[in-house]
Amino acid sequence: MGTVASGPWGAGGAFAWTDRAEWMNGGFFLVGYVGFTMPPDMGGAGKEIWGLGYDAARKVYTRDGFTSDGRHDVSQGKLDHGAWIWTSTGNYGGQQVHQRMTMKVLSPGSYSMKFEVSEDSRNWSLFMEGKATKE
Repeated sequence: MGTVASGPWGAGGAFAWTDRAEWMNGGFFLVGYVGFTMPPDMGGAGKEIWGLGYDAARKVYTRDGFTSDGRHDVSQGKLDHGAWIWTSTGNYGGQQVHQRMTMKVLSPGSYSMKFEVSEDSRNWSLFMEGKATKE
C-alpha cells in the first residue's frame, strides 16, 4: 500500500500491489508476478511480470518488467548502505525521464519503497512511496 504524489502525471492518490515471486529452474533468476491498482487517472488496475538476475560482467543486478499497459522497464540495481537502489529510464508522453526506486528492508517480512523521477538525474521529484508487508 502506498500513495502516488500529485504531479504532471495526475492527481495522485492511493495505490496497492500484490507480488508473488519464485526461483526459475536452475536458481539463477527470480520471476515475479504483480497485480496492481493505481489511481483512476493513471490507468487503474493492471498486471506485471518481471525477472530479476545478476549480470556478472557488469557487476549489477538487473530487472526486466513487462506490464499489461505495454511498458517494458529495464532497471539496474545495487545494494548501498543497506538499501536497494534501482535506476532506469522511462518514456512518458514522449518525454524521457530518469527513474530511481529506493527499497529499505525493515524486517524479514517488510520493506519501505520510494520511487522518484527526474528530467536531469540531479533534481528528483517523489512519484510514489509505500510499504510492503509479507502475508
